[in-house]
Amino acid sequence: MNNKIILKDKRGLGFSEFGDISGKPVFFFHGSGGSRLEHPAESSVLSDIGIRFITADRPGHGLSDNKENRTLLDWASDIAELADYLNINKFYVLGHSAGGPYALACSYKLRARIIKCGIISGLGPYNRPNPYKGLPFAFKLIMFLIRNVPNINFALRKQMAKVLELDNQVITEKLISGFPKEDRQHMRKGRNSEVLVNAIKEGYRQGYYGPALDDIRVVA
Repeated sequence: MNNKIILKDKRGLGFSEFGDISGKPVFFFHGSGGSRLEHPAESSVLSDIGIRFITADRPGHGLSDNKENRTLLDWASDIAELADYLNINKFYVLGHSAGGPYALACSYKLRARIIKCGIISGLGPYNRPNPYKGLPFAFKLIMFLIRNVPNINFALRKQMAKVLELDNQVITEKLISGFPKEDRQHMRKGRNSEVLVNAIKEGYRQGYYGPALDDIRVVA
């Protein structure tokens, strides 16, 4: 189910819901360049375990209007408004990849409302020693460039937008090329690649500017 609400500052915020509408509310925050369409490929599992899975487009992604000069903590305010709109007082937050820092921001700013916070393959702070340890060389280079020459990310995201114009199978292989072997095999099974490609395409609905700015907010 796809919806859009108007926030207090007049911006639109796009969101979707999956699973059990009366289940435990989990707000899920998508990865880099993603969107509210990120969810388990077999969404029936959410109903089976009683989860109300609520996803939202960050500013400049999908159906959500952009917000210049935003911070990670601004996202917590957006989620608080969305939770109020859905009449949800307390809830769980779950962040994947670039969504991890946003989950932590919510846990910090909305601590009285957060039951628990979970992070899946989340990005860690880059002001720690050896911040790029374990990453493939291409990822190390991208992260370094975004931190030190932020504007270059707009060119990188523009190139990604062109990739999304290709055949879905080609897009999938390009998206997962840097994944470990086991993850690449998993993404080729069932509807996993379909969900991934659809979510990324929707993330770029408004173009590459929103995803590029989001990277800078998280990494720089």
